[in-house]
Amino acid sequence: MHATLAEVILWDRVVGALAWDPARRVGSFEYAADFLLSGVEIAPLTMPLRAGAFAFPDLPERSFKGLPGLIADSLPDRFGNLLIDQWLAREGRAPGEFDPVERLCYLGARGMGALEFRPSLRGGRDVAAPVQIDALVRLANEALARKAGLATA
Repeated sequence: MHATLAEVILWDRVVGALAWDPARRVGSFEYAADFLLSGVEIAPLTMPLRAGAFAFPDLPERSFKGLPGLIADSLPDRFGNLLIDQWLAREGRAPGEFDPVERLCYLGARGMGALEFRPSLRGGRDVAAPVQIDALVRLANEALARKAGLATA
């Protein structure tokens, strides 16, 4: 089991690193040294600017998926997860094999909010492939059709 590592970006600046521990099913975040010097507090109550890792294993898993609140806010919604799960099925992967940090990296700069995520080159995983827009449109149409079918059933 490898830890999934991602860089967290804000306004084209590396804020810190996010690591997923598959054994504990918890993500931890640590500010980048340069960002600590900025004085910008992005989560002053729960993650004040300081060196060291932040992890919140006691937050409700259903809402936070093992991530700090600041990070969990960027996770895809139910429909976004449905699209990702359909893409995973086409790739031969089970949704449970795709951890929350990978989901954030899949979104990259396309998610809600100011934070962006990219795979860390130090993480040992392959860098994300280019987005295939036509395939995503087909997946979205299939998901909408499936959703409409569920509503009429």
